[in-house]
Amino acid sequence: MLRKEDYVELVREKLQELEHVADILLRQTIPYTPLPRPRFFKIGPYTWPYVDDYDRKISYNKLKAEKGYYEYLKNAATSLCDYCKYQPAKVVKVIRQIEYAIEWCKKRTEGRQRAAEEIIKQQKKAYDILVSQVVAKKLQNP
Repeated sequence: MLRKEDYVELVREKLQELEHVADILLRQTIPYTPLPRPRFFKIGPYTWPYVDDYDRKISYNKLKAEKGYYEYLKNAATSLCDYCKYQPAKVVKVIRQIEYAIEWCKKRTEGRQRAAEEIIKQQKKAYDILVSQVVAKKLQNP
């Protein structure tokens, strides 16, 4: 028989994974590629990512609750399980919703990386000049 702590731990692990892949998504690519347009996911009573009602900034480490309140991903596991009343089917649904968001982040990260590679491919001549200048500088100053 699963205990409450087991449910919370399963959800917490998925939320930590979501926070990790969202952090990777937000890292700047070289060369610069814009962030993807956000997709919003309903996770239990929350919406992810959080959009501040005042300044419209998007925060990928928060969940938006009703009436503008928010909760950090790392603290939301217990409240999500409480919302589900620890019913296995509802907890599984929440975990799947988190997994969809994780998969979205991974796909968008791969897309940004491909876009950066395409920029380098299209600007190969200029890129090669920059590489040769860096190598020459390193050879001059060992």
